[in-house]
Amino acid sequence: MNTYTKIDNIVAWLDSKLTGAWRPCRKFQLLKTIRQLDADERIETVASDGTKEAAKLAHKGDWVVCNVSNENNVYTITDETLRRKYEPTDVVGVYRPKGGPMLCAPIARCCRDGVEFAPPNWGW
Repeated sequence: MNTYTKIDNIVAWLDSKLTGAWRPCRKFQLLKTIRQLDADERIETVASDGTKEAAKLAHKGDWVVCNVSNENNVYTITDETLRRKYEPTDVVGVYRPKGGPMLCAPIARCCRDGVEFAPPNWGW
C-alpha cells in the first residue's frame, strides 16, 4: 500500500529537487475533444498508462477530452477552461494550448516509484 505525504508548499518542495535552473518553457500537448456533455455525468478519469484515477462529477457543457499523443489519458475540462486556455487547430476537435511561456525546471528522481500529484479539487 502506498503512503502519501501532503506538501503544502509545492514550489519549495520542487526547489529542493531541482537538478537545473528554472527556465521559460511552453506547454505543447495537443488536446482532443471526445464529446461535450449534454447532462451532468460521473466520468472516470484515466491516466496515460490506462490506470483509472478518479471518478468526477462533470456538468452539462463540460468536455470529455484526451491528449492527442495518448488517447488513453481521458479527463474532463469545463467549456470555459477549454476556451480560455486552448485554441482550435486546423484539425476539427483538436486544440493547442495558448498563452505565454511558464517556468519549468528539471527535477531529480525523488523516490523509487516517482511522484503522484493530487490537486485538492480531485477530492482525494
